Amino acid sequence: GGMCEKCLGHCNKCNTATECTECKDGAYFNPLDDTCYYACPEGHWMYGDADIGRECRPCNSNASHFNCLNLTYATQCVGDNKYLTPTGTCSGTCPDGYYPQRGISINSSNQLVGGTCEACLGHCNKCTSALICTECKDSAYHNPLEMTCFYDCPEGYYMSGIPE
Repeated sequence: GGMCEKCLGHCNKCNTATECTECKDGAYFNPLDDTCYYACPEGHWMYGDADIGRECRPCNSNASHFNCLNLTYATQCVGDNKYLTPTGTCSGTCPDGYYPQRGISINSSNQLVGGTCEACLGHCNKCTSALICTECKDSAYHNPLEMTCFYDCPEGYYMSGIPE
């Protein structure tokens, strides 16, 4: 007759010793290799909070998510012009107060990963980099020589208009 073999490790249900179908002990089922771990592989997020049945679910690739906290909140974006916004979305543009920082190529496909929206500095409302401001906020004035925002103007310039 046949034998009943015990599922290994954190595996609650299995088809073979190496093919798990459900996890226990708070471990997450990894659909890529049918195993149970306390972390998920790249491109997946941890779903579930019960002791049994937690799983790794894929990030939303349709929304350019490369890594994520859940289906709607990205932690890393993929795409040539995709930037992680402060609200956890992947967008082709950054909101006011932020500038796009390109990602890096991580494999042979040359697709960029890890593009982010970085905060403009100081009293800057719109910028093209950390050092180049194009619009000010907080009642500051734009200095066209240094492309920065201050509460006064450089020598040879005067304050014009009502600051934002």
